Amino acid sequence: AMNEKGFAFDPMSGESFSLNASAVEMITLIRKDGDAKSIATSISENFEVSFNDAYTDALEFIEKLKHNGLLD
Repeated sequence: AMNEKGFAFDPMSGESFSLNASAVEMITLIRKDGDAKSIATSISENFEVSFNDAYTDALEFIEKLKHNGLLD
C-alpha cells in the first residue's frame, strides 16, 4: 500500500517506507505494467535527469523491489 505522499507499507512484513517523488512515480508506473524504458522516459521528462541515468535508476529500483520481495 502506498499513498500519494510517498508513504508505503508492506502488510506482509509490517515494514514501512518513505519514498521520494521519483520513487513514487516509478511505483505508480510499475503498477500500470510499465517497463524500465517507459519508467525512464517518464522520469527523464518529469525530473531533471537524462534518459540514460533514469533508465539505470529504474533498472536498479526494480531489482531492489524484487530483491526485497516487493515485486515478482
